[in-house]
Amino acid sequence: MDLSEFTNDQSKNAVLVSDVPPSTKSEPCMLGIDEAGRGPVLGPMVYGAAYCPISQLDSLKAKGVADSKTLTEEKRENLFSLIDEASEMMGWILEIHSPNVISNSMLRR
Repeated sequence: MDLSEFTNDQSKNAVLVSDVPPSTKSEPCMLGIDEAGRGPVLGPMVYGAAYCPISQLDSLKAKGVADSKTLTEEKRENLFSLIDEASEMMGWILEIHSPNVISNSMLRR
């Protein structure tokens, strides 16, 4: 995942998107959404979604996928690698809101 454009210029937000897995086009899917961040003083806000066929639910549970607030930072990092490697069954999107954009947007009416 290349975040260099975002890290070099924090006057913009960043959106990162995986390829759409073929299986998600032909099977009923489930979607998980989460966010992380504490506001522009402490860094970016990050919104993410991941999706996969419902038929993969047992596989996800076996790999330890759960609500991020119940996981350690190390486990979350490991799961992101797992999700990225599971591209044949799972897709994802991340949107990173820059602290600069958040602060400047708060000044608008």
